[in-house]
Amino acid sequence: MSSSKQTKETKRSGIDYSKWDHLDEYEEDTDDDSNHTDTNPDEYEVNEIHNSNKTKAPHVLRLDIPSSITYQPSDETWAIHPTTSLQATTPSPTPTTSSSTNTAVTKDKQMDALILNGSAYFDPIHKVQTYWCQNRYQVILSIGFDSKVIPSSSIRVQTTGLVSYTNRFSAVGTLQDKGTVSICYYKNKDTSTILLEGTLPHFVHYPESQQDHDDENEQVDWEITPYPIITETNNTMRLIRITLNKAVPMAGLIVWWTKPLNHFPDIELQDITSRTSADTNTSNKMKEAWDEAHRLFQEKIKNKKDHNKDTLVSI
Repeated sequence: MSSSKQTKETKRSGIDYSKWDHLDEYEEDTDDDSNHTDTNPDEYEVNEIHNSNKTKAPHVLRLDIPSSITYQPSDETWAIHPTTSLQATTPSPTPTTSSSTNTAVTKDKQMDALILNGSAYFDPIHKVQTYWCQNRYQVILSIGFDSKVIPSSSIRVQTTGLVSYTNRFSAVGTLQDKGTVSICYYKNKDTSTILLEGTLPHFVHYPESQQDHDDENEQVDWEITPYPIITETNNTMRLIRITLNKAVPMAGLIVWWTKPLNHFPDIELQDITSRTSADTNTSNKMKEAWDEAHRLFQEKIKNKKDHNKDTLVSI
């Protein structure tokens, strides 16, 4: 198409298209990362405008930080100089709760649960660390051991003198016959070593699942669990947890233990957090009633014996 025809068509339409005739003088503006090979984060995208009649001038697309731009005539290039440190403009990471902190809190709660209404005690006789806790109905005795030294499969728990589940509300007797607990492990089939043993300060009854128990193989509920605090130096530590069900002289009576075994030190009753004044008043009243009934029963037995003795003498 001739120049005269272009002029006529331009005038006819009222639109001047001549400014688009040299579009090939400009570089294509694209955000496609494949056209950029620079990997330095301090360099910035510049689109140079090529003009045959003018010095190359930069068209700045983006500056991530405050910068100055200078022209270097020697090699006809433009240089960008950041005026602020990139590190200074980088936002600080949002503080997050450390998982290790959460883990520590969880471990502390687990340790507190081991001694709730009880205490921790290092047994000097058997050289083991123990923990014990209790509620109204149970005492749980925990013994720490190294599973690398003592295989879990070799551990046995034995008890004697337990009250049957049926008689759990009528447990009476002298101080010497409350029963015993023994924890041992077997080095081989015929050789065992005592880990912890002792006599019980109060009566313990069988769990409901063992109502028809075998006296020669008396058992209580027990399990082996991970140690609450595991470190690189004690990652093989475990706990033996033995559940002792409290047996009482009469239904409704609450007995708070001051120790799990007779050779353990006593704790103070006022330090038992779960013990309420209502529990104390109810237990005291029931204990007084029981003591009175027991006293009357003993007097009746004594009078009966005296009567039999008098009868024999008269004969």
